[in-house]
Amino acid sequence: MLVIALHKGEIDNFNQIVATYSSQYYAQPALAAKHEDVKKKVVLLCLLNIAFLKPSYNRNITFAEIAEKTRIPIDQVKSAACVWLPCVHVCVSVAHMCVNIRVWIYASMGMCMCVRLVRA
Repeated sequence: MLVIALHKGEIDNFNQIVATYSSQYYAQPALAAKHEDVKKKVVLLCLLNIAFLKPSYNRNITFAEIAEKTRIPIDQVKSAACVWLPCVHVCVSVAHMCVNIRVWIYASMGMCMCVRLVRA
């Protein structure tokens, strides 16, 4: 169950499993020591699944959608995306006006994301 929740990026399911089986989960030294890193990986996998579930011709993901599905505050979405993926290209001009992420997926490079700016 834990592996499936991790693989699918199901944050609520992951949190429920950890809460239900906390004694077994934290009995594993690797999981106990790196719990925060595991949570970040679940969020990253959730973000990847959001992108892959969208049609290839429309992979615009709003910050609101990311915040809702990953359970992180909307004002932390852009900075979190930069930390999660080393291939994220952040446009620097008028960065406070970013409202969505456009996803391009290349077979040879994995996944590459670019924060797209939209002026208010």
